[in-house]
Amino acid sequence: MRAGRTVIIIMTFALVAVLCGCETTFTLRQPDGFAVYTRETASYKAITADGVRLRAFSRKNEPRGDAGMWGETVRVSLAERGYRLTSEKALSGRNNMRGKLYEYDYWYNGEDYRYSVGLFVEDDVVYIIEACGEAASYDRRKNDIAAAMNSFDAKKN
Repeated sequence: MRAGRTVIIIMTFALVAVLCGCETTFTLRQPDGFAVYTRETASYKAITADGVRLRAFSRKNEPRGDAGMWGETVRVSLAERGYRLTSEKALSGRNNMRGKLYEYDYWYNGEDYRYSVGLFVEDDVVYIIEACGEAASYDRRKNDIAAAMNSFDAKKN
């Protein structure tokens, strides 16, 4: 279960190293079986009973790039840590938001895990949606996670 949290922390540090913060308001359809952390205000966080996690947040688009460029940045960073890219797909959020979804497999503490990151870029903001968990648990929820990512909408404050 700690691996999911570890992945989110690793990705946060990797992305924060190259991006600065900005405030946004998120709309994301809550997937079935997920409980949302209600105390969170700067990001959207949800978790299942079996440890699958979902999080959405934003960072300043600096240096300026598109979803493909940021996806490649993430890919390189994760590959150095042993993650294996398994798929790359288009994302289509609300209000004609277009993005990319990258899915990875990784091995942690003798078990298979999944990690996915959705990236939307609008002008000066990068929107990041992450999901991760033990492979069997994640795979049971994969369609709900994809639907939630495709429901994503954000407004800059």
